[in-house]
Amino acid sequence: MEQNPIEPHRAGLPKVALPELPRTSLRLVLDQVRSAHNTGALFRTADAAAVDFIYLLGLTPHPPHSQLEKTALGATEYVSWRHCEDFREVDSELTADNYTLIGLDNGPGAVNLFEFQWPRNAALVAGHEVEGLSPEIGERCKTRIFLPMYGFKRSLNVTTALGIAIYDYLRTFPPGQG
Repeated sequence: MEQNPIEPHRAGLPKVALPELPRTSLRLVLDQVRSAHNTGALFRTADAAAVDFIYLLGLTPHPPHSQLEKTALGATEYVSWRHCEDFREVDSELTADNYTLIGLDNGPGAVNLFEFQWPRNAALVAGHEVEGLSPEIGERCKTRIFLPMYGFKRSLNVTTALGIAIYDYLRTFPPGQG
């Protein structure tokens, strides 16, 4: 794709004026992510990676929200999303659409991302920045994956960690193929 030096939101172009882009099948589930800045940055990452859909659960900030928009830089207009209070609604939809829940979690039993084989219809779940995935959602995940940590810190910011996992998914299923 040819690179345009001016992003559509800066040029004032409405979404309807833009060409349809191929998307991946990847969906994101943000479970109680508390920071509007993290959520906004995840919208930008999701747009850059052609993510299909974002579910924002519970206290996760959602548009309209000035701090979220500050880091999203217009990406909330390009990625489909929905805010839900209750995970059961999202779980039912993902099950009906034949999606596999994959939790991003560094707890016991998680599989190293570098050894993981992505399913085509993956719903990647990230939890609260401090407490991680809620037990209800963690139990519903078919697999939990972790990013190996080689330094003293045992975790990354949720935005950074999800970005790494999203782009790992793209190695297997690039836009238009997944």
